[in-house]
Parts: sequence; structure tokens; C-alpha cells
Amino acid sequence: MAEMHSCAHCGVAITDESTMQQRNGQTFCCRNCAAAYERMNQEQGSRH
Repeated sequence: MAEMHSCAHCGVAITDESTMQQRNGQTFCCRNCAAAYERMNQEQGSRH
């Protein structure tokens, strides 16, 4: 049985691995969530 993943940004269960993105050890349901997550992390880093 395949391992179930959930999106690190929106939390949705990833049922279609063709749209799945992996960046920096995180798994995302799509490239939009991956980009949003990266933007959020960049903004948090620039506040410190």
C-alpha cells in the first residue's frame, strides 16, 4: 500500500501524485501550495 501524504500548506490529503510537489523536505498537493508556503516562510524570515 502506498504511503498517504498530506499537503504541508493546506493539509489536504494528496490523492493525485501527478500534481504533488516536494521542496525542502516538505510535501505539497500542488505547485501553488508549494509557492504559497515558500512565500510565507520568506516573509517570516524578513520580519526578524
